[in-house]
Amino acid sequence: MADWLDLSWLDLSWLDLSWLDGTTTAVILFFIGLAGLVLRKNMMISIIAISIMNTAIILAFVTFGSSTAHRSPAAATTVAQAADPVPQALMITSVVIGVAIQAVSLVLILGYYRQHKTLDWDEARSLREGVSPAEADPFRRARAALGALFGPAPGPRPGPDPGPDGNGDPRDDGPPTGTRGSNP
Repeated sequence: MADWLDLSWLDLSWLDLSWLDGTTTAVILFFIGLAGLVLRKNMMISIIAISIMNTAIILAFVTFGSSTAHRSPAAATTVAQAADPVPQALMITSVVIGVAIQAVSLVLILGYYRQHKTLDWDEARSLREGVSPAEADPFRRARAALGALFGPAPGPRPGPDPGPDGNGDPRDDGPPTGTRGSNP
């Protein structure tokens, strides 16, 4: 073994990974992909996150369908020992379809970037709708729609308190500035 690869000095006895099985790994991978999809506005990262979620789903199906009592059909001596090859074939097909979809998506994103010089989802939406990126923000739209549906939120409104005279200074009880001399 190469000297630089010698890891005998590394003590990992404290690291217990007995809880880490295929199902747990699939759930962790799925939520990593979901976080990447929800929290990032970049188109490339969205495609990669969807690919991670696809891998997690395939891992979950393979893990749910696996059994230590069965062997691969090529290695089994009896039919009762053989695992069903159909789910394995479906998962291989799913992997191939997922890779093809990812390749086509990346090609489409590359073409979009060459034409519009952006990979941001909000900027793409603003270009499509002809508005500023702030107006194309879907969360801003949702807040506005909910505000129109349910009315203003109860409680104090953000911003300066207009005060009794309406000039923005709650400490001043006189008329608005500029109507009667200057305020001290």
